[in-house]
Amino acid sequence: MEVRTDENLMFPNDELARSVWKSKYAQENETHYDQMHKRMAKEFARVETNYILKLEDSAKEVPLLSEEGKKYYQYGQHLLYEGRDKGKSVSELVQERVYNLFKDFKYIIPQGSIMSNLGNKAVTSLSNCFVVGQPTDSYGGICKKDEEMAQLMKRRGGVGLDISTLRPTTTKVSNAAKSSTGAVSFMHRFSNTTREVAQDGRRGALMLSIDINHPDVMDFIKIKRDLSQVTGANISIKLNNEFMKAVENDEDYILRFPCNTEVLPVSLFTHEEYDKLITNTEEDNDGGRYRYYKKIKAKEYWDEIIKSAHNVAEPGLMFWDNMVGYSPDGAYEQFKAITTNPCFGYETKILTAYGYERIGDLEGQDIDFINKDGEVVSGTVFKSGEKATYTLTLSNKETIVTTIDHRFMLTDGSEKQAQYLSKEDRLMPFFILNDKLNEFVKYGFIQGDGCTGRLNSPNHLGIEVNIGEKDGDIANLFNIKDIGKNYLGGFNEILKELGFSSSSLPNRTLPKSFNDWSSENKLMFLKGLWSANGSIIKGHRISFKSTCKELIIELTKVLKEFEIDSYFTTNRAKEVKFSNGIYLCKESYDLNISKYNSILNFAEKISFVHNYKQDSLKELILLKAPKVLSAKNTEVRPVYDFTLNDNTHWGVIQGVIAHNCSEIGMQEYDACRLIAVNLFGFVDNPFTPEAKFDFEKFYQINYEAMRLSDNLIDLELEHIDRILRKIAEDPEPFEDRRTEFELWEKIKKTAAASRRTGLGFTALGDTLAALGLKYDSDKSLEIIKQIMSKKMESELDCTIDLAVLRGSFIGADTKLEFEDDGLGNYTGKNKFYQFLATEFPEQTERMIKFNRRNVSFSTVAPTGTVSIMTQTTSGIEPLFMPYYMRRKKINPNDVTARVDFVDQNGDKWQEFPVLHPKFKEWIFRSQNWNPNEPEYIDSLSKEELQDLFEKSPWYGSTANDIDWVKRVEIQGIIQKYITHSISSTINLPENVKEEEVSKIYMESWKKGLKGITVYRDGSRSGVLVSTDTKKKEKFEYRDAPKRPSELACDIHHPTIKNTKYTVIVGLLDNKPYEVFAIPFEVVKGYKNGFLSKSKSGVYNLIASLDEKSTIHTDVTGNMSDSEAIITRLISTALRHGSSIDFIVEQLKKSHGDITSYTKILARVLSKYVKPKKLKESCPECGQETMMREEGCTKCTSCGYSKC
Repeated sequence: MEVRTDENLMFPNDELARSVWKSKYAQENETHYDQMHKRMAKEFARVETNYILKLEDSAKEVPLLSEEGKKYYQYGQHLLYEGRDKGKSVSELVQERVYNLFKDFKYIIPQGSIMSNLGNKAVTSLSNCFVVGQPTDSYGGICKKDEEMAQLMKRRGGVGLDISTLRPTTTKVSNAAKSSTGAVSFMHRFSNTTREVAQDGRRGALMLSIDINHPDVMDFIKIKRDLSQVTGANISIKLNNEFMKAVENDEDYILRFPCNTEVLPVSLFTHEEYDKLITNTEEDNDGGRYRYYKKIKAKEYWDEIIKSAHNVAEPGLMFWDNMVGYSPDGAYEQFKAITTNPCFGYETKILTAYGYERIGDLEGQDIDFINKDGEVVSGTVFKSGEKATYTLTLSNKETIVTTIDHRFMLTDGSEKQAQYLSKEDRLMPFFILNDKLNEFVKYGFIQGDGCTGRLNSPNHLGIEVNIGEKDGDIANLFNIKDIGKNYLGGFNEILKELGFSSSSLPNRTLPKSFNDWSSENKLMFLKGLWSANGSIIKGHRISFKSTCKELIIELTKVLKEFEIDSYFTTNRAKEVKFSNGIYLCKESYDLNISKYNSILNFAEKISFVHNYKQDSLKELILLKAPKVLSAKNTEVRPVYDFTLNDNTHWGVIQGVIAHNCSEIGMQEYDACRLIAVNLFGFVDNPFTPEAKFDFEKFYQINYEAMRLSDNLIDLELEHIDRILRKIAEDPEPFEDRRTEFELWEKIKKTAAASRRTGLGFTALGDTLAALGLKYDSDKSLEIIKQIMSKKMESELDCTIDLAVLRGSFIGADTKLEFEDDGLGNYTGKNKFYQFLATEFPEQTERMIKFNRRNVSFSTVAPTGTVSIMTQTTSGIEPLFMPYYMRRKKINPNDVTARVDFVDQNGDKWQEFPVLHPKFKEWIFRSQNWNPNEPEYIDSLSKEELQDLFEKSPWYGSTANDIDWVKRVEIQGIIQKYITHSISSTINLPENVKEEEVSKIYMESWKKGLKGITVYRDGSRSGVLVSTDTKKKEKFEYRDAPKRPSELACDIHHPTIKNTKYTVIVGLLDNKPYEVFAIPFEVVKGYKNGFLSKSKSGVYNLIASLDEKSTIHTDVTGNMSDSEAIITRLISTALRHGSSIDFIVEQLKKSHGDITSYTKILARVLSKYVKPKKLKESCPECGQETMMREEGCTKCTSCGYSKC
């Protein structure tokens, strides 16, 4: 089995997929996803082999199997003999088969934690999410669930928790508080725990749910309208049919606690006030427990639910009777769903790979960012609306405009929202210690610690250095083994060549050739020098000690070159008493670096060789890290956010580190383990008239995926045993470990009993497009039904066969599932089993005889990251957008690169279309282009891409195009064939009314959906952003930025009609700010300088800010009135942000005596116009590479120019 290892062969032309895989799933030694697939295949094969070896004892069961089950048995027998013939073990042969199913993500994809953790030694679970049930109605019960959540989240698990068992607010409690603060008040506690617990970089994920019957449900409905509340959790309401009918009929409804209290007739509450809590203390079977009721208008509560969903996209709605009644586990009290699990991410603002960028400038782009670990990761910036801002002023003079709920990391590793930061908090700075080494580090150490006095002597043992007990890192650098005096051979000639001084110490200076070295070699030399004589004065500064005053002065200037401020102090000569006598210590000097930003620059550019000095440097940086000097609420303004495609979700803003789904219903202590099948892999001849879906292959591979899903339970049980052993071996007292130990024992017991699996799929949207179908067409609905039916058929056949061969789940009882009329006719006891008996009579008959292996087995889970790996649409979702634009920064030294965009700093960028991978595949096929020559795609303009998109099968079928009625209908079809829930989102435009959202949810309930998410554009942050964001045009006055007293300028020397001019263009942020044109040549030989404003209307031209030498005084004094007026008007237009292109165009239209003057200005200003690609062919070479640049049309291919 050949396994690829070359990273460059992975995800061709898809940097995003490559980056996501490396950051989320790759192990330390893995460079290609083939290695991951081999790692997982080995583990799955190990379990599968154990079952295959037992097949020889199962011959009598073979007639009971499905046709595919019989093939599986024959396959097992074949392996036993094939292995002997080929000299391979059964495990090796099985591994090859499983690997081929995983290979290139084509057919089967284990999700999330499985890709990350299977096959390594990490003490983690393979489950993606867990349900911890409901807390008992006591403070002890609340604390226990809180700890269980924390223990699961630290092992990378998402958690679902239902709070319906906690009593309502103001009700009686038997403690000093006298009354309860209510169920909703504890949401903050659970949310905070989620935010505190890290999961290997993935933050905790929590779903909180509550029953619609709970008297506090209105507080639950409204809590997330304040975006600063319960930020660590998603929330959902469990709606029952009784409430939904009351809404539909606009009737009164009775809330009650406990929520499962028997329903009382509404007529009993006729005289009660609405929304008033009623206490009932009559004796009942619970021994006189208090019961609480509240009469409400169902429609009013429904309207508030819709308002919240419309405005902030929460709470989510779970139609609980559908969830329980249309599920195979709903027939079993011990397996019945209690709550759900979540899967969501966190966001923040960040530093790009090219330096700090204003986040608003990056909106709609796919950008390379720097995460908290200094790694380059891809991500996206998007506008998240307009919010009240919160401005932080830091001790390092940085000002950060954020929102009150944005979270920042502190130096102790904890995190706080901006609103809770105090003046005692130090924010975690972003820094990376320079760990580079080269030969110049050695030269620097020799300069500092070596004896070079005999450098020119031919008779000596080498350069003498002293290695102390703490100098192990230096010893390794020089390959020295002994502590104490050592002689370094082989350095004499190079040191003499570099110009090292052989003078005695007080007179030693930098090597003569130092100024000729590269910046990299200078910094490495300084690293060695500071490693020899540098130290950290704890809590204060970096210090360098030397007796060489001239060297100290030289180093001060060198440090300044690298933006490191320093100063030196003098230590006078004095006698010092030592154990062996009194000695004179010569005068010495301390070179000190104490400013915070200079210390950071030292750490990132120089640093130390010694690890212990590196540690002291880190400690110093943290001790001096920025504090918040002031914080204040500021105006409402547009705010932006981002996503990082990595597993840290922490980025960098202005030097400090800041932080940046649907549900499966399950019983208490159960978990979901997810595997997805890639539907696109079963389309033969995609995007052609001959395209067809291979249902036979799909059945066979989905059958295998179901078997692997069951094997995954065994692998998970092994991982849980590993966790239990780790807990048992921990040194803490057992009482401190008890909750965690008992928790994992319960999870293990539940997993072994239910054998719940989550086999899903991805790429439905692309599969339909590959078949040439619109997502929501009638033909698509027909194909979807066929695919889902075949999917369930294979899963049923497999889980029943596994029950025959391996045994059924614990507690399996067909009497709970089906009603027997005594004549051999069976009727399902809930809607799921009724559907099964009608649609799959053969499988139903076999299930009644043999039961099944897994209590519940299928889902459509979120597959956002998986879809990046498969390079397809996600899960059930249609295509969100076909393409967007990505900018790539141009190397300033690359003068031949095409320039598409120049930013506010003058940096030049190229723009590239980033296409949905399958849209790209469609383009190659439809245009008969060679897919191995991607430059075809790169040459397409946005307009050309749009033209192609309008011809593609996705056009008119993107997420925002599809009619929601069809969308609900599609999910309704799929839900029938899925045993768990579906991750699904209906995208709506920003202007959609609340009434429309209400209709969607009501129709979803009627169609039998278990839940659905509605996302209204603008209701919360989206991840994908269109390239064509049209903004409303609005006429506004714009103030000019204030002119500095000195302004950098370019000096041009054009000639027109034999008249020489001097044109001076003042620059602010590298953009033209003002212009002056003198009708004769006044400053020969100068191309740059500075414009200094001495008083109103008087500008002097100076050579440099340091020397202040004046080149020309009063540049406007040599201009006529009309010339001065023209330049003043142009300067005014420039300062207020007018387009240079427009100004040049207007100047060219002038006539009369002033023509030459305006043409000169137009010619010079056109040099600052952004290059523009034209839609015309070159008359010389025929290529469509004509550019408008510097006022001239030219060809970038052959050099042809119209000028």
